[in-house]
Amino acid sequence: MPASSAPDQGLAPLLPDYDGACISNVVPALLGRSSGRGTDPDWLPTAVRHATQIVLLVVDGLGWDQLRARAALAPTLSAAEGIDRAITSVAPTTTACALTSITTGCRPSEHGLLGYRLAVDDQQHHLTGMADRLGQPAGNAPVGVGPAEQCRDHVGDAGAPVVGEG
Repeated sequence: MPASSAPDQGLAPLLPDYDGACISNVVPALLGRSSGRGTDPDWLPTAVRHATQIVLLVVDGLGWDQLRARAALAPTLSAAEGIDRAITSVAPTTTACALTSITTGCRPSEHGLLGYRLAVDDQQHHLTGMADRLGQPAGNAPVGVGPAEQCRDHVGDAGAPVVGEG
């Protein structure tokens, strides 16, 4: 299904396909642990299914509709195998929520990081470098808080190194 349109255009909003072609299922599919199905999902490009090494490029804020509408501006990316079909994001579609879902393989309701602030023990922690620019105390998530434990089963220990940069 092609990506969404604004609600005022009379179309229903596009909901996440948490059981199918959704960004939260990309890393588990790449690691061969796609929801225990034992087969690759049909939305995974053929070349990826047979690859021995994979680089996952995430372009934050670039949706499928935007790429299709401006294919001439990014011809190599637009022509890549697998770009012919949209996958859904998560809800909410904040960068913090979406990137956490991509890297952990968890739905937002499982990892719990929905935005850039986290309240723990009556203290508010800002998870970005913006806090100091706003005159607020900078901070990281407190130790032991985060999606690692509950999401370990989604990505597992596939023996593949995972490198992320924020």
